[in-house]
Amino acid sequence: MGTNPSVLGVYEKYWEAFEVFRSIPTIETIEQNQLLYGHLNKLLNAHLVVIPSLIRGIAESIHHWDRNDAEKFLTETMRSRIGRRVLAEQHIAFTESLEANQFMDHDLDQLIGVLDTNCLPLDIIQKCSKKAFDVVRETTGINPPKVLVNGHVDASFLYMPE
Repeated sequence: MGTNPSVLGVYEKYWEAFEVFRSIPTIETIEQNQLLYGHLNKLLNAHLVVIPSLIRGIAESIHHWDRNDAEKFLTETMRSRIGRRVLAEQHIAFTESLEANQFMDHDLDQLIGVLDTNCLPLDIIQKCSKKAFDVVRETTGINPPKVLVNGHVDASFLYMPE
């Protein structure tokens, strides 16, 4: 798989990103953070082609692999990619909100980066049950039962929306 040109191109992109991060010193100042911010933006944009390249490479090389091994490789690669992108996007969003002074004036109804600091399960349950109620009523003409929530209805937690 590693000799396929498409997969090799993906590997080289990740290796280049590793080298960029390896060369960045510990972030101790706003200026150093700006350097990291710039690198993250460039790398995220450069890596937009990774998924199509990876899929093309696997499709071209599938006859050399057991299908289960290819699926496992793709799953692990995608999981790793998602994790790296979330961390990079969080840092970018956090830096942008810090620069706009949104962080300092932050109240709990806003996002910090891509994180919702005050996710209210009750609100989500109510929105979802209303949508489900409306769909059932419109498609069947029947009013489904209302959803009742009890327990810790004021609970909130840190959450990353989809």
